[in-house]
Amino acid sequence: MLTGHRADLVADRTRTINRLRQQLVAVCPALERAAQPSQDRGWVILLARYQRPKAIRQSGVSRLTKVLTDAGVRNAASIAAAAVAAVKTQTMRLPGEEVAAGLIADLAREVIALDDRIKTTDADIEGRFRRHPLAEVITSMPGIGFRLGAEFLAAVGDPALIGSADQLAAWAGLAPVSRDSGKRTGRLPNPQALQSPTAPSHVHVGVDRDPLRPRFQGLLPAQTRRRKAADPRHHLPGATAHQRSLRPHPRQPDLAT
Repeated sequence: MLTGHRADLVADRTRTINRLRQQLVAVCPALERAAQPSQDRGWVILLARYQRPKAIRQSGVSRLTKVLTDAGVRNAASIAAAAVAAVKTQTMRLPGEEVAAGLIADLAREVIALDDRIKTTDADIEGRFRRHPLAEVITSMPGIGFRLGAEFLAAVGDPALIGSADQLAAWAGLAPVSRDSGKRTGRLPNPQALQSPTAPSHVHVGVDRDPLRPRFQGLLPAQTRRRKAADPRHHLPGATAHQRSLRPHPRQPDLAT
C-alpha cells in the first residue's frame, strides 16, 4: 500500500509541475524556459515567493540569492542569476498576469507539500523494509535500494516461493519464456515487451552498474564484426544499412489467365 501511495504522490507532483509550467508561460515565457522545477527544488521555492517579472527584476540577484539561501537552497546564486536574466528579456506585461501569478504561487506551494509527503512516505517505507529479514540481502544487489526492494517484496510476497534464479528471471521478464500453444511451438515474447513502461520498476535495475559488465563489453562488438565479415551483403558498394538488411522474397506465381 505504501509503495502504491508513493507512486500516486509522484504522479500528482508531476501533474502539478506541468500545470505550474503552463501558468508560467502566461506570465513570462522566458522564465518558463529557464526554470527547472522538476529537477531543482530551489526553483519551486523561488516561484512560491516571486512570480511576476517586475518583482524579480526589482529584487535583483543579491536579494533573491539571500532569500533562497535562507530557505536552504544550495545553488541559490545560479538560480537567482538565471531568473533575473530571463525576466530581463521581457519588456511588456502579458494580460492576466495577476491571476496567473496567484495560480503559480498556489501550485508551487502544492509541489512543496507533495515533496514533504513523499519524503515522509519514503521514511515509512524504509522503516518497514529494514525490518524484513532479507532486507540486507536484497539491497546488496547492484542498483537496488530500499524503494526498489520494497516494490520487489510487495510484488513477490514471500521470496521463499521462488525456486531458483531462473524462475525469478522468467517472472521479472528478463529471460525468454516459451509461449507454446497446441501445435504452435517456438513462440517467444517480443523483446520490446521487456521495455514496457507498465513493467514493474524493480526489473529495470540498471545494467550499467553491474560489476560484471566490464568483462563482457568487448564480446558483443567482436561477434558483430565477425558476422559482418562473413556476410557478403555488408561488402556491397554503395549499399545502405537498410538495403543490406533486406532479403529478396520469392516472386509469387501469376494466377491470372
